[in-house]
Amino acid sequence: MARLLFVLPRYHTNMWVATRAMQAAGHDVTIMVNEAAKGEDHSLVTPQVMGRYPSRVEVQAAVRHARPDMIFIRNAWALSRRVARAGRRAGLPMMLYNQQPLTEITTLWRRIELRWKGLPLQRFTPVPGGDGPRDPYATYLPLPVARLPVETPAPRVEGKLNLLCVAKLGAARKNQPLLIETIEKAGLTDRLHLTLIGTPPKPSEAASRAHGERVEALSEKPWITLVDRVPFQDMAAFYAAADACVLPSFRELHGMAPREGMAYGAVPILSDECGSAGELTDGEDGFVVDMHKPDELGRVLTRLCDDPGLRRRIGAAAQATAERDLSEARFIDGLHAILARFGVATQ
Repeated sequence: MARLLFVLPRYHTNMWVATRAMQAAGHDVTIMVNEAAKGEDHSLVTPQVMGRYPSRVEVQAAVRHARPDMIFIRNAWALSRRVARAGRRAGLPMMLYNQQPLTEITTLWRRIELRWKGLPLQRFTPVPGGDGPRDPYATYLPLPVARLPVETPAPRVEGKLNLLCVAKLGAARKNQPLLIETIEKAGLTDRLHLTLIGTPPKPSEAASRAHGERVEALSEKPWITLVDRVPFQDMAAFYAAADACVLPSFRELHGMAPREGMAYGAVPILSDECGSAGELTDGEDGFVVDMHKPDELGRVLTRLCDDPGLRRRIGAAAQATAERDLSEARFIDGLHAILARFGVATQ
């Protein structure tokens, strides 16, 4: 058993299944964060909220209390640098966690910057990237997904393609209006039902609030259902009811929701600007589209509406990919390989 410390901006839902897998493998997991958000599921672990700029003394004491065998650090403001400082003093192995692609080379300038900040050079990433040389400082470690129990599935509209989009309602780059426009342009409003789920924007953020209000207004159309603030484990009911899960974002480092939907057999449809698109084989276990050419998405949705057999075939292949490549077992194997490289015992 290893004692593992993760330093994160917040305990995002993408860490929930990973945390369960680590605990099931016998590891003790401590999570330090800048802040906690509404809707987080703390049933497995309660993150230690440290703020962005905790004192060095406070961080030193927290790291000493956690007694980690290894530390994984994401960009979490001064908390990251101060945990790294405490880790160096204790002689602990450390590794960065970021969502830059495996193929994004760590430049000399970046190495100098990391040294200056006292952060480790080695990193793991859940984003495979495209073709090309791999960063010698990076290790690909896909975050796991799993099918969670569903007591009562979410409502379905029978006879139509049930399409799910999970994305922050205040983030313009998530492209919900473009998604809606594309569906209308393709003439599919009578052939599919779109469910939009996302966290509403903060009232203090004017630009985000304006986008959220636009999404809310568009969602009044009869073929759209808008749902907000769905607790993490309740999302299982929506994934189980979906035929397909779409994320049409620009500039999306990772993109978790369609991956989660794959575990339930929902067809993933990802923008080619989503990092997780690199985990799919286009046309085999999902679809990758260019949202700068939204007609591509329209054609994919039309095919899925026209051909229920295609939906079932791609959905089954997506579920198989999730169970093979995005499983908890795969994650633990990769994690143990990292720990072994740093000399951390796992038994």
